[in-house]
Amino acid sequence: MSYLPHVDLAPLGAFLRRAREAARLSIKEFAFALDYSPTHLCDIENGRRRVTRPLCDDLSDKLGLDRSELYARAGHLSDGVLGYIARRPKAMGILELLAELDAGELLVEELCLEARRRDRLAKDPQQEQMSP
Repeated sequence: MSYLPHVDLAPLGAFLRRAREAARLSIKEFAFALDYSPTHLCDIENGRRRVTRPLCDDLSDKLGLDRSELYARAGHLSDGVLGYIARRPKAMGILELLAELDAGELLVEELCLEARRRDRLAKDPQQEQMSP
């Protein structure tokens, strides 16, 4: 697992604080549940400390957060993503374009849906004839 070194940690910390508070956990209770010190979690919530991948896993499990989203917010890239970009360098161009456009969630979701649709069609061309 690799991480992006220039990720602003403050938005992640605020996101985690809101999730913890929504779960009605004090920082001490949450730290105890995760087996971390309250100071460590406070530093994360205030954007002063990076979140490791194992801690992302624990936070995801305890707060019911989407693991992939949490990895992204924490600036982590999976080995699968890095391997994909290495095998298909043009994929980096898509990410650069999305960044340049400052693409919103809706556009990204639409692109994902279209990619999945095309993947299904490539596997079963008969589906296109059945689609309205």
